Amino acid sequence: MTHSINKRLSVNAKAERSVRSINLWLMVACSAFTSTLGGCINEDLSDCEKVVTVTLKTSDPADESSILDATLYAFDSEGKFVESRPTTIGQKEVFNFPTTGSYTFVGWCNTSDGKVTVTQFTSGKNINQGMVSLVGTPVTEPSVTDMYLSPGDLFQSATATQSETLKEDIVVVAFRRVASMNVTVRSLKAYAGFPDNNYSIVVGTTNTQLDFTGEYSGSNAGYFPATSFNTSGEFATPTYNLFPSLGQTLYIKLYHANALVYQTTTNSNGTPLQAVANETLNVLIDFALPANIDVRVVMSQWGEVHEWEKIIR
Repeated sequence: MTHSINKRLSVNAKAERSVRSINLWLMVACSAFTSTLGGCINEDLSDCEKVVTVTLKTSDPADESSILDATLYAFDSEGKFVESRPTTIGQKEVFNFPTTGSYTFVGWCNTSDGKVTVTQFTSGKNINQGMVSLVGTPVTEPSVTDMYLSPGDLFQSATATQSETLKEDIVVVAFRRVASMNVTVRSLKAYAGFPDNNYSIVVGTTNTQLDFTGEYSGSNAGYFPATSFNTSGEFATPTYNLFPSLGQTLYIKLYHANALVYQTTTNSNGTPLQAVANETLNVLIDFALPANIDVRVVMSQWGEVHEWEKIIR
């Protein structure tokens, strides 16, 4: 019996040693795991990695076909640049960050056509330094120092993440940031007194820059749109893009060669001309009655050109 008891004691001792070994291994493993995660198993998640899935979309699905190129920019909670990458509308982009915190994503569309310049970001550069700027042209006229190319169909928006989440899906909704405009002039040659076709139109002024937070800045941007006389003898521009006037005085000037023939900043009722983002400003200037020049304005949806009533004289 003594031998049987000793045998059981020996087995129990081996079992206890095995349990202690397993416990020790678990403690070491847990310690290593805790060391790897840092504060991730505690209430403080600041040292944890963060994964954000970002999808860029347009505010109106009908505008998706207008997007030729798109870029997403990521900034940390201090506004410092982290990363940028090309994308497409509806594409899910996965961003991995070394720590939690709030990250801001800025989406830009249609900036690669050479009609605007975009700030080139390097690590640590602040979001407030980001600008999309109009491109100047050598064309000048007396009242505007600088003339600019008509911008492309620009879209932009910014969205921030939640600060303490480890995984997040967000949608960055981009809005159209340009206005559009066209001008039609009737009886211009009779009013100006020159039978040739050497006429031009200058429109101004708007801001020259749009920053990464969606604020416009800069001033005195003038535009020199293409013009031609149509089969009805009307002098007209195609519909072209410009920055919104945002309360600035928007003028239309008509020239023969370098001589100013006519200018206006209002319609016939005295209402100031205004270019509004995502809308089309249609302007008709009629010189049929020189003593009572008729300036009409119709605002239409983006892409819709107003057809002026034909007048037979």
